[in-house]
Amino acid sequence: MQMYLRRKTYEVKQETLDGKKEYVTTKVAEVSEKNKWVRYEYLDGQVLRNYYSELKSKFEVIPNGEEGCLVKWSLEYEKKSEDAPNADIYVHFMLGVAKDMDAHLCSASSCT
Repeated sequence: MQMYLRRKTYEVKQETLDGKKEYVTTKVAEVSEKNKWVRYEYLDGQVLRNYYSELKSKFEVIPNGEEGCLVKWSLEYEKKSEDAPNADIYVHFMLGVAKDMDAHLCSASSCT
């Protein structure tokens, strides 16, 4: 997770659920270590050029007693057309980031 918090922008190459390989340039827009969340803005790449006029996400880690942490992921997006896929086709990438974030935040402050 530290990698995600330190870099201003990075390019993500991802295979979507429908098997297409696409990329998007992403930046960390806002971080709250205290509240355990990170907001991302997606700036450029095939994903935005082809499908969305706006794409943002927020990852929030929620302590869950002795079981560790829960990760809540939310997306805000505006399709360029009705033919554009729902943004949930990028769930594999989001789950990987959520797991990294969970490990980082739980090691930084006790989630158990």
